[in-house]
Amino acid sequence: MVRLRRGSPDRRDALAIGLIGLLWVVMSLAVNPIGDFPLNDDWLYGGTVKALLAGDGFHVPGAVRGPTIANFLSQAVWGAAFCLPFGFSFTALRVSTLVLGFIGLAFFFALVRENGGNRRIAAAATLTIAVNPFWFGLAESFMTDVPFVALMIVSIYFLARSLRIDSTSSLIAGIIVSFTAILLKQVGFAPLLGFAVANAVKHRFRVRPSLAGVLPLVLGCVLHFGFRDWVLSTGRGSFIAAQIIPLEPGSLISWSGHVALWALPYVGLSLVPIVAMTGVLPRAIRGTRAAGIAWVCVGAFIVAGTSLLWSKGDLIPSLSNIFNDFGMGPLTQRDTYLLHLNLPPVTDWTAGFWIDVTACGLLGIVALFTVGVAGLFPRAAALWRGRTDGNDWLWVMAAVTGIGYWTAIVLLATQTGEFFDRYVLPVVPIALILMVVGARESPVRRGGLTGAILIVMGGLSVAAAHDYLAWNRTRWTAVRELTGRLGVAPADIDGGYEVNGSLMYRPGFFSPPGKSWWWVGQDDYVLASGPLQGYREIMRYPITGKLLPVGLRQIVILRRDR
Repeated sequence: MVRLRRGSPDRRDALAIGLIGLLWVVMSLAVNPIGDFPLNDDWLYGGTVKALLAGDGFHVPGAVRGPTIANFLSQAVWGAAFCLPFGFSFTALRVSTLVLGFIGLAFFFALVRENGGNRRIAAAATLTIAVNPFWFGLAESFMTDVPFVALMIVSIYFLARSLRIDSTSSLIAGIIVSFTAILLKQVGFAPLLGFAVANAVKHRFRVRPSLAGVLPLVLGCVLHFGFRDWVLSTGRGSFIAAQIIPLEPGSLISWSGHVALWALPYVGLSLVPIVAMTGVLPRAIRGTRAAGIAWVCVGAFIVAGTSLLWSKGDLIPSLSNIFNDFGMGPLTQRDTYLLHLNLPPVTDWTAGFWIDVTACGLLGIVALFTVGVAGLFPRAAALWRGRTDGNDWLWVMAAVTGIGYWTAIVLLATQTGEFFDRYVLPVVPIALILMVVGARESPVRRGGLTGAILIVMGGLSVAAAHDYLAWNRTRWTAVRELTGRLGVAPADIDGGYEVNGSLMYRPGFFSPPGKSWWWVGQDDYVLASGPLQGYREIMRYPITGKLLPVGLRQIVILRRDR
């Protein structure tokens, strides 16, 4: 295996990070994140921030239909700090997430540079995260995903640095950031698990230094369980998952297979820009006779995999939450989300688009597997002989961190029966580390292709996020018209998940039979995207300024026929 000389951070690295930050700001401004309205679960998390600002103390946001993996304390404090200058607003909360998103990008760039990556591949890998629809789209909200992954990246940076240069200060910083991640989500233990294993390997499993590496993991677990017990015993919450081990091993095996089938194309799609730079096949067989056979196998795998997913209805975007057939975000209104009515038609063009997207995702998975295996065997041999490079510890740590996170999230899925597409986001930086750490500089001819893919993905991410916020902005305009000028009580409105959650949620309240499940009292008025039987339209609000040619075009206020 050929490794690069370790990157030496200098002014050009600072300039690269600055340019990435400038691009991040420009993309965010193009979306227009301003608006005091929640997205997805923002209303739930925002309620905790409101309580902190009001002096009512911390309360864990209750999951709407099952256990939550969000301890949420650290993000609540972070969001409250951004609300202090001008008071609570969802705009301030979105800005807090955007800032954490950039911090995560900056540390990822530094992580790759300090562990063997040249400046060009570090920038390409960092931009691959920045334009990812999950990363960018969720950064425009107050959801926990981007803050958690940002903290995970920062903790990996410091813990890997402590392994590479034996830095006590980096170790302490990494532990503190990992504990902060645990106080956001319980799966924040994963980097500490990765550190414990990498530290044991580094010291060739000698007992005393290996136990020293396990100690932060033990303390992290004690922190989570102590925090959980404090929350439950003081009545500050009741929905933190108490345990994640399924009762039936069969359910774990079944769910593992299902989750892999659903999620791997999403992971692979997130890697496509960097695949254009690193290549799909290992360098050892490129240009040989075996390369032709390998490409035939790759093509057969992609065709067979895409056909299988298509036949089972599991093409991207089959997993719900962020991706949908027409753009980004869950379309949480009664007609679109529950009744599957008034949706734009799925044309041959849109169907073909998602087939191509899924095929690209499978190509990315092939590249991850081949590059990962190509890196695994030489590193395993080097580790066995004690001939290691500093970036080997990062490689080991990243691999174990990814395995730890993935195992925990699958175990949690066996409890909840749900797996959302956004759960793949923490795997993306892990996979990028496995692909680019120690990689040789790619030929210049691939730089243009990578740039083109980044531009396309970035443009689609910006357009989809913009249209999702525009849809929500229009919906809340309609809500304020109803509750303001028309004087309709919130209890008489079915405005959708975010609307009724914000206006009507309280513990123990459930919708009457026949109503939407999101805390509807009476649905005399319904916000929809088109007609519903038994209702007549009284107002219509077009969604203006859309960037994508697909998606919903209007919000209508419907009133029940008398």
